[in-house]
Amino acid sequence: MRYQAALRPDRKGACSANGSDTASRLGGASGGGLYTRMKTAAGRVLLFSSIGHALMHLMTAFYAVIVLTLAAVWQLPVERLLELYAPATVLLGIMSLPAGWASDRFGAPVMMVVMFVGMGLSSVACGLVPTGDTLALSIALCGIGAFGAIYHSVGIGWVIRTAKEQGHAMGVNGLWGSAGLALYGVVPGVLVTLASWRAAFIVPGVVCLLVGAIVAWQMAAKRIGDRPMPATPGIKAGRAEFWRVFSVLSVTMALEGVIWQAVMFGSALVFETRFQATSVLWLGLATSMIYVVSGSPNTCSAAASSTAIR
Repeated sequence: MRYQAALRPDRKGACSANGSDTASRLGGASGGGLYTRMKTAAGRVLLFSSIGHALMHLMTAFYAVIVLTLAAVWQLPVERLLELYAPATVLLGIMSLPAGWASDRFGAPVMMVVMFVGMGLSSVACGLVPTGDTLALSIALCGIGAFGAIYHSVGIGWVIRTAKEQGHAMGVNGLWGSAGLALYGVVPGVLVTLASWRAAFIVPGVVCLLVGAIVAWQMAAKRIGDRPMPATPGIKAGRAEFWRVFSVLSVTMALEGVIWQAVMFGSALVFETRFQATSVLWLGLATSMIYVVSGSPNTCSAAASSTAIR
């Protein structure tokens, strides 16, 4: 009902799920000046959503590298410390459902701020836990998983609703996500080498908090907003078609998730044990190269999409 009412032309500035008039400029503006503002606002949405995609993948994966140093400092087996992240991986999946509902209720910009602030505070908390306190570390990691779950339910839909060229926007957004995966080994490797394992948690957390503050400022200044999903012409999918597509995508994403988790947490440990690598920096570089190579097709896809629309 909120979205349907927002579509009425007599409602001034009412095209937003969270009441922002910026969304009406995104969706219903006409004329040269308003069109320019629409593109600029959509560009800001794509930028912040893409940064969120990169940070989400970076911060939900970097523990796989940090844990190697943590095991040496805490004098605990790596396998036991990896178990601490298991609840976080569960939350990373199931919390996407309430996150999607909250996005419909409060708007994507608000939920993106919640994600940035929540992941940032949780990551900083990980870096401040007392040495050897596995329970506190597991709880803080659960925070990263729970708030990280917000992104895919909120950020991707935000881009699709506000972008003029959805294919190009999704290509750019996916490229940033791949960049986050490519950096999940490099960033903690550098921070552990230059400082400590605590810095590997705290520095990305502070960056995440800063981005959240910027998004909140942009939202308060009505420079970013949200809008309903634009109507698309063509054949309307029925219930059977919906469940067919839903089933195929669900199975595909579930299998991809299992492979992703196995590679993410297993690669650094394999490099350390099989190749006798002792430097966390080199371990991080080696694990990151896996995602650099695997993400190259996404880079080519984004470049091709950008060329095609121009």
